[in-house]
Formats: sequence, structure tokens, C-alpha cells
Amino acid sequence: MKKYIITGVEGNKQIATSKAREDISFFLKDLEFSDLKIKIPKSKLKKALFSKSELLTELNKVEEEAILIFQYPLYSHFLEDAFLSKIKNKNKIKKILLLHDVESLRFYKDNRVEIDREINFFNHFDIIISHNTKMSMWLKNVGVMKPLIDLELFDYSEKTENVLSKKEDPIIFAGNLIKSKFLTKLKIDTPLKLYGINPNELEYATNISYEGAYEASKLGEHIIGGFGLVWDGDSIETCTGVTGEYMRFNNPHKISLYLAKGLPIIIWKESALSSFVVENGLGFLVDDLSSIDRILSSMTESDYEKMQTNVLKFSQKIRHGAFIKKAINESLRIILEEQEL
Repeated sequence: MKKYIITGVEGNKQIATSKAREDISFFLKDLEFSDLKIKIPKSKLKKALFSKSELLTELNKVEEEAILIFQYPLYSHFLEDAFLSKIKNKNKIKKILLLHDVESLRFYKDNRVEIDREINFFNHFDIIISHNTKMSMWLKNVGVMKPLIDLELFDYSEKTENVLSKKEDPIIFAGNLIKSKFLTKLKIDTPLKLYGINPNELEYATNISYEGAYEASKLGEHIIGGFGLVWDGDSIETCTGVTGEYMRFNNPHKISLYLAKGLPIIIWKESALSSFVVENGLGFLVDDLSSIDRILSSMTESDYEKMQTNVLKFSQKIRHGAFIKKAINESLRIILEEQEL
């Protein structure tokens, strides 16, 4: 049975969205998946004129009996509806939905109309790969009726060698900096290096340095630090707002970048991945960012070296696509069992 994966590719290479999708396509070549790429422009008109045509052309390549992975979202209801109308009645094509974001959970958690629209789309698939148990529980509670598999972590293709660091080295934060308002309020003694687009350089404390924006595929060449920070929202006291609340459910892609580069993690205590970080000894949790200096000052070199040893083991897993391969192999096992019934 032939295997395919649909990958929407955006134009801006300095954000992680396309990197996450393209990495999954790259790793799944090892499982003999063929990549069907769709260019996703920002313009709604261009999506209607060009992307739909491109999507349907790619779908015409799919054989009557096949495994088809859809990397969601395509950030266009128009394209997602076009996909569904083309494929939903082809019962010999087994459809796997791979979630990068859940838009109703991210932006419309209290809007039942938006939730129902998205969940209805999800229920047309045979299997859904969710980020983690927290996200899977939410999806079940709002109406997902199909088998859910937890990814646990996004993988991250990285070619550069890891450099052993020290706990005194600067903390690293990577992302779209305009969304990270907390950075303009942060005042800690530990140096912090920022990477990403849309910085607010004039509003940062003196020990916070902006290091530039790089293509996601080349960002790893520039990152050397002691820890990677995973935080979002406007406040330094807790993660707030739409992006902050979303951390209770999602796997931020930056955590995969940090682990791939061998950096232990500093993450919000109430985030979905906090228990994963603690259970695997990959870093430490914070209620608020003002506690970072105190925690680091009480941390011994031995403590840091233990974390770094654990992180380097996960670095190798992430760099080789271990998590997506595990999730897809589990999906294929379920599909095979259903076919044998």
C-alpha cells in the first residue's frame, strides 16, 4: 500500500511553522512516505486561485488504496474543505491527521461553533496524532470520536554538533518576539539571548541581547547557551493570554529546537510538557520568571551535568525522528488490525 504525506509550505523561512512540517516529511521518508507539497501563500485570493489547484493536482497522485497523512492546519478553511470533498468518500484510503495546531483550542476555546467546525473536520480521519495527553483529553471532551495517539515531542532535524555548555552560559529564547511581551518586563541577572523576528530591542533590559533572525533550518548554527526558555504571553509571573493559555495543551516547537541543540529546558510549571520535562530530567519548572536566578544559584554543576546528559540522549532521538516514527508506526499498526477484522 502506497503512503503519502501532505505538507503545506509557507514562504517565511524565519518562522518555525514550515520547519516543523518539513522535518516530519523528511523523517517519514525513512518509512517510505512520498511527500505531496502545497505552497501556502498569505493572500486568500492566491490560495483560492493557485493553492487549491495545486492541492487537487497532488491528491490526484494518490492511489485508490493508500495511507495518507494530512499535516493540519493548512491555515485555510477553503483548502481544508477542498481536501475533504476530494477524499472523504474514498474508503480505501486510510487517513491520518497530524496536528500541528488546534485552532479552536488556540483561539476559540469558548466558541462552540468554531469548535464544532474543527472537530467535524477531525472526525473524517481514521486516526489523529495529537501533541500530548492534555491535548488528547481536551479533544475527546469536545467530541473527537477517532483513535488518538500522543506524539509526546516534535522531532527536529539538526546537522550542527552539540557544544557542551555550562549553567552560567546565557539562557536562550527563540520565537516570534513581538508575541513575547514578557521579554520587555523581564529583569534577571542571568544573561538572555534572543533569536527571532520582530524584536523590541529598545525595551529590553541591558543583559538581554538580540542576536538576530535566521532561517529555521540554520538557526541551530548560531545557538549556544546554558538553558532554553519556554514561556509565552505578556506577564513574567505566569503565562497569560491566548498564547500563554495554549501552553497548557500544546508542544511548543522551540522545546524541540533546544533539546536538539543539547540545552536543558526552563518551562512554565503549568504547561502541558512540564511533567515530561521533570520525569525525564530535562530541565526545571518555574511559576514565575523572577525565580530563575535563585534556582540557578542553588544548582550545582553536578545537577546541571545530569540534566545535560539526559538532554543529549533526547537530542539524538529528536534529531533522528524517533517520536514521529513511533506515532506513525502505532497508527499503521491500528490500521492493519482494523483491516484484519
